[in-house]
Amino acid sequence: MNEGDARSPSAGQCLEMFRRMLRIREFEYRALKHCTERLNRGPLHPYVGEEGTAVGACAALEPGD
Repeated sequence: MNEGDARSPSAGQCLEMFRRMLRIREFEYRALKHCTERLNRGPLHPYVGEEGTAVGACAALEPGD
C-alpha cells in the first residue's frame, strides 16, 4: 500500500493476516512455557497482544521497501 492509499485488504488477505497473528501468538505461548520450565537460556520479552502490529506493518510493505 502506498501512503494515502485507502485500499482495504480482501477477505482472503484478512484471513491470512489472522492466521499469521495466531502463529505468532502460539509461538509466544510456547516460548513462555519453555521459560517457565527453564528449557531456554537468556531473557524473553513476550510479544503477546502485539501480533497485529507486526502483521499489519509487514502487510503494508511494498516490494521496494
